Amino acid sequence: MIRDAREHNETVTPNDFEIERIRAALPEYFDKDGNFMIDTLEEALRGGADQSFA
Repeated sequence: MIRDAREHNETVTPNDFEIERIRAALPEYFDKDGNFMIDTLEEALRGGADQSFA
């Protein structure tokens, strides 16, 4: 059990937790390989400013 935790800690990077939170909240902005598609997010944000929610 302790060995498993130590092995996990050796492979995890500081931003893994944040990436997982973003992936869970915004799955449509990740491709099938798990890469974040920033250009798709930027498009949505630009387009969202012009839309009316009324």
